[in-house]
Amino acid sequence: IKIPNFISPNNDGINDYFNIHNIESYPDNELIILDSRKRKVYQARSYNNEWGASNIPQGTYFYKLLIKEGQNQKILHGVITIQL
Repeated sequence: IKIPNFISPNNDGINDYFNIHNIESYPDNELIILDSRKRKVYQARSYNNEWGASNIPQGTYFYKLLIKEGQNQKILHGVITIQL
């Protein structure tokens, strides 16, 4: 898993989506995106790189990615910057 810390959803074909590399190897996952006030702005189960941050103001957000491998569960979290 390699998680980006920046996306620019301006439809130029570069970094337009929150593209988590190798997420397809972990189909049992859940992604949550929070704003600076810890309000949920996006949530998806079985996330597959489809979030483009449409209608989200540029700024700093926080992600939490839960992935399961059999009985094991990992929680990955970090910061993502959205810039148009």
